[in-house]
Amino acid sequence: QRSFTIGAWVYVDETGTLLTHGSADEKLTLAITSDKKLQVRMGDKEMTTEETIPMKKWVYVSVVYENDGSTPSTGSGTSSPTDENDAVLTAYFAYDSTDGNVRMNGVGEYLGNGSLAIGGFSGRMHELTLWNRAMTWTEQRMDMDTKKNRYTPDLVGYWPMNEGQGNVAED
Repeated sequence: QRSFTIGAWVYVDETGTLLTHGSADEKLTLAITSDKKLQVRMGDKEMTTEETIPMKKWVYVSVVYENDGSTPSTGSGTSSPTDENDAVLTAYFAYDSTDGNVRMNGVGEYLGNGSLAIGGFSGRMHELTLWNRAMTWTEQRMDMDTKKNRYTPDLVGYWPMNEGQGNVAED
């Protein structure tokens, strides 16, 4: 019953899976579909944005899981109570002045254990972040261009991927 936010900049050459976390029935997957839309899956639930994501352009993507007794706000900073099993999953993307999102209520508790895996798409990734709370889209928009450090509040995982070469991101 822990809220989190995962965000990253991606440059997609070909569609496919951006990242996965968890295993079997509990797996969380963030992907770009063959029709170039952002898709998030958690277990047997799936949702896809209506808007398309451009190929060969840097795009910020994120997925927010909220299950701490409130639903994430849309940016106003307010939230409302919800049932423990009525967790919310939201996926966002942004490039230039374009935003897209999709939200799914009632996804249940995510127990996700296992490693965070990146890959399954042709392209590049930069600034992968893992936060130990649900961030609003406004917070993400304000933070997406900010360099992080180990003292950044609520940041529990950070892979800048700024080595300029290779396909392994070191802790």
